Amino acid sequence: IKSQLTLHCKMFVVGLLIIASFYGVDGTHQNPSIRCESGSLNLTDVSGGELQVCSDNEWLSVCGSSFQHASAAVSCRQMGYDSGYVKTRFYTSGDETGSVQYYCTGQESSLADCDHEESSCSYGIRIACVYKNESDPCSSGEMRLRGGATENEGRVELCTQSGVWSAVSYWYWSQPDAVVACRQLGKANHIAVPTSDSRSTTDQPVEFGGYSCQGTESSLSECTVYSGYINNFFWTLHSYAKLECISNGSLCTEGDVRLVNGYSENNGIVEICIDGIWMGACVDSSTYRPIIATTVCKQFGYTRGARVDATFFQMNQEALAFVFFYYRYCSGPTYSPISCVKDDSDFGFYFYESCNSYNVLSVLC
Repeated sequence: IKSQLTLHCKMFVVGLLIIASFYGVDGTHQNPSIRCESGSLNLTDVSGGELQVCSDNEWLSVCGSSFQHASAAVSCRQMGYDSGYVKTRFYTSGDETGSVQYYCTGQESSLADCDHEESSCSYGIRIACVYKNESDPCSSGEMRLRGGATENEGRVELCTQSGVWSAVSYWYWSQPDAVVACRQLGKANHIAVPTSDSRSTTDQPVEFGGYSCQGTESSLSECTVYSGYINNFFWTLHSYAKLECISNGSLCTEGDVRLVNGYSENNGIVEICIDGIWMGACVDSSTYRPIIATTVCKQFGYTRGARVDATFFQMNQEALAFVFFYYRYCSGPTYSPISCVKDDSDFGFYFYESCNSYNVLSVLC
């Protein structure tokens, strides 16, 4: 009896080993030690593991040199998940890594469907895969703002085709995109301010980014995607788009200017009224021309003006956003300061969340 029990135990252990050779630790992924079907994928850890692709019956690390969040989402969907995102890339020896670089838009059904090219590669990639959150459902293309102080600001999130909330990359996030996003949120008459925030940790899918909107579209889905978006590893992984939709005010008259925090009435930090709100004024210090200060000062009846260091004044501005003054727009016969601000009739002025002290426009008239 003892010998029979021993034999049965050995057979049981052998059976377990056979099963383990076909399945990973969680029982869902193939073991890289066995033969595989070309093009199939394997993830060593669903919460952030190495992504592998089968090539000639061998598991190789997927090349991570240009691998983006959109490519991770496609890979995860191919493996049966709803979305995914990149955790990090790591150095590998060349013979352990595939020689194909993938450039996915996020709409493909498999990694093989993405644009790709043969290239030497010394980086692998670690990704995480997720299922949609049934307690936080969404419809494809739906938008929301999260993490802001009010309902009108925050991180831009879009719902993917799989029903997963995804952040939007900051890559090429600009004024026309922000205008379209505010319009999609039902805030078409608001001032749109595009902002960004660094991703200290990659813990959310980022399937969208690189938008190139004209400013007239009704939603971001109508905008084209900049082709260079999927070729920039750093920006698409480490920063995401934020947005602020500021309600039009009635605090001032369009085009008026004022000097704040000065020591007398003829000096201070410049602010200009746009859409009923006082906006701070910025300049590009490398291309600044004296005509800008003179244009501002003539609004107050002075004949000339000069730019002074903004740090001479108290920098506690209450401006909700900033606009840039450009010297080439200040040459009109009326010398109106608002003519110095770049404008595009399709979507209005360019607005910015902040302006560093070196570029803040301050004048002495």
